[in-house]
Amino acid sequence: KSPFLALIKKDLKGYFDQPTGYILIVVFVSMLAWSFFQSALLIGEASLRPLFTVDFAIDKPSLPWLLALFIPAATMRLLSEEQRDGTLETLLTQPIRGWIVLLAKFTSGLLFVSIAIVATIGIPLSLTSAGDLDWGASISQYIGSIFLAGCLVSIGLFTSSLTRNQIVSFILGLTVSMALMIMGLEIVAITLPSTAANLLQLLSPITHFDNIGRGIIDFRDILYFLSLISTFLCGTFMVMRSRTLSHKTPQYRNLQLGVAGFIILSIL
Repeated sequence: KSPFLALIKKDLKGYFDQPTGYILIVVFVSMLAWSFFQSALLIGEASLRPLFTVDFAIDKPSLPWLLALFIPAATMRLLSEEQRDGTLETLLTQPIRGWIVLLAKFTSGLLFVSIAIVATIGIPLSLTSAGDLDWGASISQYIGSIFLAGCLVSIGLFTSSLTRNQIVSFILGLTVSMALMIMGLEIVAITLPSTAANLLQLLSPITHFDNIGRGIIDFRDILYFLSLISTFLCGTFMVMRSRTLSHKTPQYRNLQLGVAGFIILSIL
């Protein structure tokens, strides 16, 4: 049996063996449905635009901003719990490569979040009876949501590797995710010089999510998401290996150089 698939099954089972996983999905879908129908009543038109807007509004949260809140809560236990229980070191000393453990954790987290995203499909389907659903735009928006989710899961996994405390992991994940997204907002851009504003927008996942959501499937946006995911996964791998390797060994120094080189390559 594949260790990779066994680890994914174990983590997914951890989500659904207790009420927490179900509660997270129900709350996520309910908040998004509430936001959609509230917007439909206010503007008198049932449209998916408010559902996927990158504009920030506390009273009408859209999917990208709900993901920034939902995903840190969904990923906070992935490595924090393993560290608290002392099972991470045991797992890494078994004949299973560290990157297999890392990718399994990432995949299980992304699968769980994807289930929550797919569970919202009833909202756009409610528009089909009125004939107002643009399937092309809807598919693009959901593709963008999965890419954004992948970025936020990699961030959550990284912050989960830094601490044994799940609450601290959640706060760190939420802070990093929100910071990356907020710096791409127009309200931030207008307060900065154009060069700095353009750079921040280029580095923010919100910009690339918005591009894909508008039906512009550009290779540069996909490359951005893959690079950001790779960067945080490399950081997580570095933290994980530091648990089992002495910082003075040549193996650890080589690992540092390799990870640093890969992160720089991803950023470029």
